[in-house]
Amino acid sequence: MNLRSNSIVLFLSFVGLAISAQAQWFSWESRTDLNFDGMLNVGAEMAQRGFAPLKIESTIENGSVRYAATWVKEDELSKEQRELAIRMNRDGFNEKVESMKNRGYVPVDIAVAPVAGEPEFSAIFSKNAFQTWRSRHGISALDVFTLTQEFKRSGMQLVDVNAYPTPTGMQYAALWGDAGWDDQIIAIGLPKDAFQERAVSLPAGYVPANMNVASVADTTAYSGIFVKDDEFLYDFRYDLNGQELKAYSDRHANAGYRPLTVAGYTLRLERRYAAIFVKKRPVDVRSNPNFTPQTFNLPTAVGRTLDIAPVRQQTQVWCWLAIGEMVFRHYGLRNNNPGGNFQCGIIGTIMSDTECNSNCFNTRCIRPSGSNYATVRMLKDYAWMSSKKVLSADEGYELPFAAIKANIDAGRPIIAGVSPTRRQYYDGAEHVALITGYEMGPGGVDLIINDPFPYPPMGNPYTRNNARAISNYQYRMPMQNFTRDLFWHWSISNISIQ
Repeated sequence: MNLRSNSIVLFLSFVGLAISAQAQWFSWESRTDLNFDGMLNVGAEMAQRGFAPLKIESTIENGSVRYAATWVKEDELSKEQRELAIRMNRDGFNEKVESMKNRGYVPVDIAVAPVAGEPEFSAIFSKNAFQTWRSRHGISALDVFTLTQEFKRSGMQLVDVNAYPTPTGMQYAALWGDAGWDDQIIAIGLPKDAFQERAVSLPAGYVPANMNVASVADTTAYSGIFVKDDEFLYDFRYDLNGQELKAYSDRHANAGYRPLTVAGYTLRLERRYAAIFVKKRPVDVRSNPNFTPQTFNLPTAVGRTLDIAPVRQQTQVWCWLAIGEMVFRHYGLRNNNPGGNFQCGIIGTIMSDTECNSNCFNTRCIRPSGSNYATVRMLKDYAWMSSKKVLSADEGYELPFAAIKANIDAGRPIIAGVSPTRRQYYDGAEHVALITGYEMGPGGVDLIINDPFPYPPMGNPYTRNNARAISNYQYRMPMQNFTRDLFWHWSISNISIQ
């Protein structure tokens, strides 16, 4: 690869999306194992969809650089403008830092990978991030410690560190800024056992803000920045293979976490990943969905039902695709299947690199979503891949009636995740249905629900819990019964496709 002094820049003018306090996954996306062209394409797509880059990591594999990055779409970044610059040599990076500084931008995250013995830099720049900051590269682990102590006197803390091998040994690129953390503990360039010992012996209240792993020959250097922050819960893992990373990510996404960093690296010639997941510490811990009774003094029932025909899921595990079909038909998205089978069109589109694109009824394609996160990804990916439309929404737990009414009155159905068997509140939904209407009457609120599953007559959780079948796969059910008995504990609402 020929390094260029002029960097490749993706410009983002980011406007934040209003996300509910309980939003989990509509606000972020993370990608790993991207080559240079892939990083360019994904970065441009994310910018078009309104996502701002949060973290970037790079590593060398088989002579070429691979990238991993996380993007966010949240209120705290809505006042920032961010630029992502990739593939810079040493001089190009120095020039970029100075030119961005003159425009009022500061680096907030740096990634380094060695190419032909020389470092290749990538960086995320932002306005309004730090008032005071410093960056250094080509320094030792001891230099990182020494400069951290020196800059601390000026109110700055270490906010990013990256190790990279050079012909003269492991060197580091680091960034300091006035981050405002209460306190921090840093671990720089440690072997795995020493890093693990440091990580498990952290004082209470310290969470990982940054992690980096670099490897060359038989030497692997682990670095981390841990900060004092009682507002967040966290978990982090390293040395995961691809399958372990997916399982780890799904498990934590279902529990309401989002990735702060997902990084790939090579360890003993094998691909490995490190990840940090964080979430706000919950204010109230519930074990059951919350329902507030509603009564109305109306002579007759009043309500609204959207004109969304219920459909049947075509396999025992395709409830997520059936819900997707109803949502996409309602919003006028095209059916990507040449034969007109919408559910096959969805799975064939989001798994276009598999046989699902030509034959959806095989064992690889007849699969459940596996997690709430996968259902969310299906909705976003199909909207974009089929029609170049951006699907946005709020995502959280069960909804009060005021929110249901506001959505239905605005023509927006609500995706409801239920778990009548497992009944675990902070966990992924067993099944999804679509709330398409409501009725208010003297006895309270009834919901109109399209549920695509073909329940047997004696095992139908709707009719067993005081619901009435309106037609095939559509029910009228008291809101209290739906919330309590079907264990409604996850929602996607305020759906918009543009």
